[in-house]
Amino acid sequence: MKHILITFIVFCSVSISGISQTKKADPDHTNYYKPVTVVLPAIKIDVLDVVSKIDYVKFKIKLINTTNDYILYKPQESNFIIEGNEYKPEDKKPVLIQPLDNASRTIDAKGNGSNLHTDNFSFNLDGLYKVVPTGTVNAPNFILPPSVNQFVAGDFTVEMISISKKTQETAVKFKVTYTGEGMGIVDPKKLGVKIESGQIFANEKRDKSIVLGKGESDTFIALFHIEGKIADMQFANMEIVWNDTFKHAELKKIDGTTLNLVLDPGLTAGKNK
Repeated sequence: MKHILITFIVFCSVSISGISQTKKADPDHTNYYKPVTVVLPAIKIDVLDVVSKIDYVKFKIKLINTTNDYILYKPQESNFIIEGNEYKPEDKKPVLIQPLDNASRTIDAKGNGSNLHTDNFSFNLDGLYKVVPTGTVNAPNFILPPSVNQFVAGDFTVEMISISKKTQETAVKFKVTYTGEGMGIVDPKKLGVKIESGQIFANEKRDKSIVLGKGESDTFIALFHIEGKIADMQFANMEIVWNDTFKHAELKKIDGTTLNLVLDPGLTAGKNK
């Protein structure tokens, strides 16, 4: 009788284990996790919409800058720790958070054959930096219509990609490349256009600032509107005045933290019905 009872218990254990493994290996099953919020000295971080399946884990990270500095987040310096194994985020592009602003990004990792469908995991959040300006670069005024399409100002190489001149509107697209050893900040909101009377008009394209590492490039647009009674922009001689559009900067490390993501059983059960 005792032998039969032991056999029955072993059978039940194996059966329950088999059911659990089958459920865990179900490619259609999704785990949902509780959101997490942490506050660091310079930034508040919300981790939302956290899910995992067998072949991937992902969440939305919202970075809220509480300072007057630029903050840069490099996802590749963070990592997921799942069942004792480390997984790097797929996204390799840094996130720039403007002063007193916020930015969001989806962070995900692929299993590449490993099972990421787990009840809890941790995320080591690293790669946070303050971007501190160290000096403004003087750039020569850019003549419109241009006689040359490219110029160099310090460690910034600026190339005009396209131009459109109409009676009351001028739009110019530029590509900027940073060649320095540190970081470069490009703030297109700072530039303006000067007409022959000496009047200066601000850039109406309010693009956010750009932060570039060595060899990196990006584009921005300068957009101006001037009433026809002041100047016919299609034929007027104008100059783009850069002011302090271009700045050198350095990165100062912000200590990271570890986020522990825990399964939300109710949400998981409801979503998988």
